[in-house]
Amino acid sequence: MAQAEQLKQQTLATLSDRDHQLRRLTAMLEEARAQKPKLEQEHYQREVGKEKILRIRRCLNHMFKSVVSNLFGWLRLEMNQNLLVSPCHGL
Repeated sequence: MAQAEQLKQQTLATLSDRDHQLRRLTAMLEEARAQKPKLEQEHYQREVGKEKILRIRRCLNHMFKSVVSNLFGWLRLEMNQNLLVSPCHGL
């Protein structure tokens, strides 16, 4: 009978230990689940940030090209006006 009682106590201790491990793992799983949306949101924000940076770069590039184009147009206009005003300037 003592052997059966000892086996019963060992089984209860093992079950208690497993129950404790299961609770700890469940808590870790819940924590990981809670972190997942946060990590997904951070990833989304990084991607959105990258997209914004790319859009800003494209916009700045377009603006730069437009300014350079306008400056060259203004330069051509000035040069043509100077040539019309003084065609013999270089002679």
